[in-house]
Amino acid sequence: MKTHTLVVLLVLKGATIKAIGYFSAVGAESAALGGISFMPNCHSSSNHSALMPWLEKRGLALTAANYYGVRNLNQINCSGVVPIKTFGYGFGFYNFGNSNYTEQSLHFSVAHAFNKRFSLGLGAQYNVFKIANYGHQNNFVIDANMAAKVNEKVMLAFKVFNPTRTKLNSYSDERLQTVYLAGLQYKVNAQVKSYMQIEKVNAFKPNLKLGIDYAPKETIHLRLGFSSIQPQFSLGVGFQHKKIKIDFASTIHPMLGVSSQTTFVYAIGQ
Repeated sequence: MKTHTLVVLLVLKGATIKAIGYFSAVGAESAALGGISFMPNCHSSSNHSALMPWLEKRGLALTAANYYGVRNLNQINCSGVVPIKTFGYGFGFYNFGNSNYTEQSLHFSVAHAFNKRFSLGLGAQYNVFKIANYGHQNNFVIDANMAAKVNEKVMLAFKVFNPTRTKLNSYSDERLQTVYLAGLQYKVNAQVKSYMQIEKVNAFKPNLKLGIDYAPKETIHLRLGFSSIQPQFSLGVGFQHKKIKIDFASTIHPMLGVSSQTTFVYAIGQ
């Protein structure tokens, strides 16, 4: 029974992120926009660290996610961002799985904005994978990020995750995938932002992600997204009141069903 549960869990996990240690954007805002990873928010510490210096306030974000309605496919993410003048500092932690299979990760990042138009970020991630009756494995992954505001309407973003091809374990040549991302944000007007991201993993076809964020009011956001690899559609809504922001998202897989995420954000300071 335990083996059967583990097999099902790994198959569903593979459908979710395709490989152990593979980069996946954190937060309900990202999920609602098709998995776009370069929105400036408190999960930028894990998603795209180059955006951290441009955030106006320090903040903490907590996300709870469930994949396909399966109890064992729960994930918790916690992130924090501290912008100080032209620098940004962040951390992130996540836990996925159950007693049969567990993934845990601790992430730290730092970024520097050279001006209001250009910023660079670096991150380091320590991963622990545990499989019941098989022990555990640790590894260390780095990532590099860049963001450039071409003008008031257009922003470009680039990321490379695991450029060093970290080994999955010490006794074979299995390696974590390297992921390349290139993104474009276009601000249509004061209420509408559109996003496009192309994501390439070494062993897979390119994945095109599209998202649109519509804010009929300053405190309400309505979001739609699309990811081509499966394909998957997503939608979500966000509410903001003073220092508190809550985002909800649902992603629809064509075969496995609906995944849901909720993110709670608290801004620190004035």
